[in-house]
Amino acid sequence: MRIELVKKSVDKLKLGMFVSKLDRPWLETPFLIQGFPIRTEKDINALKNYCSHVYIDVEKNINHDRDEKISIGTSSKSFILTQSHKKNFVEKFNTSTTIQKDKLTFTEELPKAKITLESSNNLVRDVIVRLKTDKKINLASLEETSKSLLESVSRNSDAITWLCLMKYKDDYIYRHSVSSSIYAFLLGKHLGFDLYELQMIGLGAMLLDIGKTKIPDKILNKEGSLTKTEMAVMRKHVECGLKILDKGKQINPIVRTMVETHHERHDGSGYPNNLTGDSIPIYGKIAGIVDSFDAMTSNRPYARQLSTYDCLRKLTKQSNKLFQKEVVEQFIQAIGFFPTGTLVELNDGSVGVVVRQNSKSKLKPDIIILLDSEKKLKEEFITINLEKKKSIWINKGLEPGSYDIDPTEFFLSEPSCE
Repeated sequence: MRIELVKKSVDKLKLGMFVSKLDRPWLETPFLIQGFPIRTEKDINALKNYCSHVYIDVEKNINHDRDEKISIGTSSKSFILTQSHKKNFVEKFNTSTTIQKDKLTFTEELPKAKITLESSNNLVRDVIVRLKTDKKINLASLEETSKSLLESVSRNSDAITWLCLMKYKDDYIYRHSVSSSIYAFLLGKHLGFDLYELQMIGLGAMLLDIGKTKIPDKILNKEGSLTKTEMAVMRKHVECGLKILDKGKQINPIVRTMVETHHERHDGSGYPNNLTGDSIPIYGKIAGIVDSFDAMTSNRPYARQLSTYDCLRKLTKQSNKLFQKEVVEQFIQAIGFFPTGTLVELNDGSVGVVVRQNSKSKLKPDIIILLDSEKKLKEEFITINLEKKKSIWINKGLEPGSYDIDPTEFFLSEPSCE
């Protein structure tokens, strides 16, 4: 059945209307890509800042004054959320209309973020070494480092995200734990979780693979595909992780839920319990997508590293299969279609690295140009604000290491934008 959309001027919008289409690309706005119901006057004001008119799906309009189920889908298979899910899911999607300003610039935060990231990696390494010798997990120290990472994200998320994508060939398990925590912070912050929930989400993401300390190294480090027997052993890391947590002090339910469900998948193909769709907690959905994103963009013994651009394309193709479509969309909104740290080629042939996201236009981040149009290293690195450069745009994302570029070799201070 064809869905009839009604064109509405933003001046005539009312609470309860379901915005299904904009007068511009979704990625050029901070809104939910596949539509959302208008819940507050703040939502209407945000729409006025970006659009002249929108298109309303009348069938999905809600009675704003009633306490009822809400559909956030766009087809006959709409994802229905009960009242108990609102607090942890739908309302947080709607908070994405709020744009939070950075407390420090990229340049100011970068050295602080580097110290925080390295100290966090070292602490996680120590915890894992201790666990391999059957010692108890030190949750207090992990909570402190999780708090430090969150503070860096709050000051300037671009700086620490950039460092996250500067991948190293070794220490995957340590860096994966910390990077997953950072991406969980970015998504959780975007969805509007409060400070305490964010701290627990970050800690949970840090502990997702803690059970792998009980998996034999010959399986963890095997190059190529695992056998069925080896895969069965690998999957035991979820159960092992829960046992490790349960041996310590009383664990927060959010943290335990993330460890328990981070390999569950939307279509039921995950493990250990083959949960599907709505039966997977929101914390598990966050855990699953951040775990997968960082894994796919990292060097692993059994799989090649993907560019962030290719990884996000792959996640999009897996929407409503491995991951709920709305979660994928919100993750892309949170980190950007070209995340900070991504190598990109512009339409004029020049090559640069993304150093700052643009909350108003996801396809127009700030970029430091490293190579000119002839692919020669520039003598002076200049930051370009793509929103102001109307004739220049990103042509494509590049594989890590393209043109022998290693951004970690450059001191990327932050020149003034052209």
